[in-house]
Amino acid sequence: MNESEEPRKRKGEGSLFQYNGYWFYTYGYTVDGEQRKKKKCLGHVERFKTEAAAWSEAKRFRDQFITDVNTGKVVGSAVETVTCGELLTEYVAHLKAQRKPAAYVIEKCVEANIRPFFGSKRVARLQTADFEQYRAIRTENVSDATVDHDLSYLKSALLLEYKKTPSRVARVPHIQKSGEDNVRQGFLEFDGYEKVLAQLPLSLKSLFVVGYHIGNRKGALLGLEWPQVDFENGVIRFIRLQNRKPVPVAAPIYGDMQEWLRRQRAFRDEHFPESRFVFFWYPADREIGPTSKKGHGGRRNEPGTQIKSFYDSWRAAVKDAGFPELLFHDLRRSAVRNMVEKIGMSEKRAMEISGHKTRSCFERYHIVSLADIQESGQKMDKWMKAQRSENPHQRSGRRPKKR
Repeated sequence: MNESEEPRKRKGEGSLFQYNGYWFYTYGYTVDGEQRKKKKCLGHVERFKTEAAAWSEAKRFRDQFITDVNTGKVVGSAVETVTCGELLTEYVAHLKAQRKPAAYVIEKCVEANIRPFFGSKRVARLQTADFEQYRAIRTENVSDATVDHDLSYLKSALLLEYKKTPSRVARVPHIQKSGEDNVRQGFLEFDGYEKVLAQLPLSLKSLFVVGYHIGNRKGALLGLEWPQVDFENGVIRFIRLQNRKPVPVAAPIYGDMQEWLRRQRAFRDEHFPESRFVFFWYPADREIGPTSKKGHGGRRNEPGTQIKSFYDSWRAAVKDAGFPELLFHDLRRSAVRNMVEKIGMSEKRAMEISGHKTRSCFERYHIVSLADIQESGQKMDKWMKAQRSENPHQRSGRRPKKR
């Protein structure tokens, strides 16, 4: 019997044979319900004195390979061939199906930045060098924190598939973050508030005033309707959705809000009595054009219709007021800081007004109550004095005499 054919008779142990002066070993296995074969070159025939020695090496390889199959290191063909582009497409579709508010923004980022670089790459072959190369390219124009956001979307796409059964992702690679903190610290003081208000077009003045006073998100404010504004009791009540969960908001009408909301209501009653939205376009602000101070820069909107986008008008106004980097969202943290630090309002009440669901905003922007700090200082001062009065010798710095 030919020595190279003898191992073929060993059922379940694979096949050992010689070819062109080398020992080869093949082993059949199943992964993800798919039958496959693994071929391994063990080395030149001169390396092994006997066929038994070659078999010994083959068994060591087989035992390690079986362990790799059982622990998921060896994957099926679907896992080996799936690309990042396929998973990114499914991830965006998932966000849209779940009606996630960020779906539109994430899709734009995926198509503009992530897919062009990672789209054709196979998931099974992703390496640390790929993420480092992407970061090096992107940070030529954006911050490391922005790249962290990009890569978090890619990781979410991988995790979404990884949780499925069966999954085409055998493992989710580690993606190192930069550690850069991209939390904005923009606040608008009261003098800045008056400067910006003076530069804004008529359509945006009342919106700006309300935003600075109660600190709600732009989308929630733009959706306000007149039945939610109670002038008699001086309160605005509405429900906003956060992650598809209702967050009740009860905000007082105070400061400049009373005047500007009544102006808005009077103008609406006279010119657009059918308009149900609190913030609408004025006839004077219909102009379109990115360089026009009055134009909102978007598609043409009919006077009296709901305001939806006002980026160019805002950008021109804050630039003229001397705050070119100011975002509308900066009004949100400004209002919360004013309520807590300046007025001394409790965090719970400030959250009810601003519509924050958790107190994370206070931790992110280091907002603390000045009144609480002063009260804590007074209590500690009182305690220190009490300790001194109980131990007069410590106050003088002299040790008591021994009797």
